[in-house]
Amino acid sequence: MLVGGFGTGKTEIAVSLARRLAASAYEPHLIDLDIVTPYFRPRDIRDELEADGVRVVAPEGDVGKSPLPAVTAHAPQLLARAAAGEATVIVDPGGEASGAGVIRSLVGHREGSRLLMAYVLNAHRESYSGDRAQATRRTIEDASGLTLTHLISNTHLGRETAQDTVLQGLSWAREIADAWELPLLCVGCPKTLLEAVSGHVPDLPILPISPSLGLPWDDPRGPSDVRSR
Repeated sequence: MLVGGFGTGKTEIAVSLARRLAASAYEPHLIDLDIVTPYFRPRDIRDELEADGVRVVAPEGDVGKSPLPAVTAHAPQLLARAAAGEATVIVDPGGEASGAGVIRSLVGHREGSRLLMAYVLNAHRESYSGDRAQATRRTIEDASGLTLTHLISNTHLGRETAQDTVLQGLSWAREIADAWELPLLCVGCPKTLLEAVSGHVPDLPILPISPSLGLPWDDPRGPSDVRSR
């Protein structure tokens, strides 16, 4: 499952990971647990994701389209199957502790200890502050009842993201990974910058992201894929 602060880009990470897994014949489920904000939710592009082989698990119909804090009844069973190694599941809760809190009601500590929980780091959201990132981490772990297992570097500035944005953010994420003694899982990178960035990151998988979600007045971009180094 993916956790982090507001605006770190974890939903785009979740969508890109799900598409990659689907392309690799894993038949992934993407559980949309965002009960905090009505924007940037996987359910809003359900048709596109399911056409790519991703099974979106989220409230449907009028409830799914509304900002109501609703959770699908299938989520606990899928999380239990994931903990048992019987299903491939990506979980996208809302940001901060208010979003991560819903996890506690759906998965127990024993099951949760078998799940990967990755913290998505965006240095520009954390203001390059280890203390701020640590504070957010603590509130998320307290709210969810689970412990982080991995980190994902995803520093970006939206459409203003440049090569240096990604690489400087990764350098900071490496410092956090060392301080927290947690492994970096991958690096999020705009697909348009993949070639420029990949030569500087020989040791980690790079997750190219083509924006799929946005505010109602934005034009969503096409699907994304993944290339590992």
